Amino acid sequence: MSDTDFTPYLERFHSEYASPDDAGMPLDDEGDDGYFWTAPRHSTEDAVNELFENELSESDLEELAAELNGEYPNWARRDEL
Repeated sequence: MSDTDFTPYLERFHSEYASPDDAGMPLDDEGDDGYFWTAPRHSTEDAVNELFENELSESDLEELAAELNGEYPNWARRDEL
């Protein structure tokens, strides 16, 4: 476990990405993650890497992604909604 305080990274992540619920994605019982995506879907790992690859170590990126995966495995960019 890292000594990095992820609070500012989580805040920045949530300012850039919305959960499928917050983005208003309709539920889809047949979808692989339970949502019918009406905007591009981004995996947690891809989103974390896009935002923080130049700021965090590989292990911190993995830890942050794991924490966010506890919320949702996929996200929508707010500027793509």
